[in-house]
Amino acid sequence: MREVIIYCSKTGFTKRYAQWLQESLGCSCIPWEEVQTVDLGSYDTVIFASWIHAGKIQQLPWFLSQSLKAATKIVLVTGAAPPDNEETRRTLEANFKDCRQEEYKVFYLQSGLCYEKMGWKDRLMMKVFSKMLDRMKEKDGTKKEMAGLVKNSFDYSKRENLQPVIEYVERHCR
Repeated sequence: MREVIIYCSKTGFTKRYAQWLQESLGCSCIPWEEVQTVDLGSYDTVIFASWIHAGKIQQLPWFLSQSLKAATKIVLVTGAAPPDNEETRRTLEANFKDCRQEEYKVFYLQSGLCYEKMGWKDRLMMKVFSKMLDRMKEKDGTKKEMAGLVKNSFDYSKRENLQPVIEYVERHCR
């Protein structure tokens, strides 16, 4: 079976996960910017890896609009929030609401924040978000955790986070 990973990354977390997955699966790994050079229709499994920015999975509309004949379509989403976060669940649902969700297997992997690789607009947006979380009078556990997380750069990406993805590919795609 032929597999390919297409990834879209800004600060490097999604790229790192895509490359780790490539090493584990032994498949092609292509940056989104070079995807026009690839015939995605020639693959049995297409894995699209991207990141969440302001509630949107980057380049997901492009991926969902592709007429892929692939037997398996996997979406790997990275973000700063913990995987069991209710807001993360709602964000994923909102991004897939206008498509046939049963056609895609979706995985969310916590990654991190890297202020040093962000543009000034994103840094400003995160600073405002951090202050907003700090000002909330009643914070539940999730908001307290997020308020602490977004103040500084951090990296929670781990190879072992990919294990469910690897197991899924080995069980359903090979």
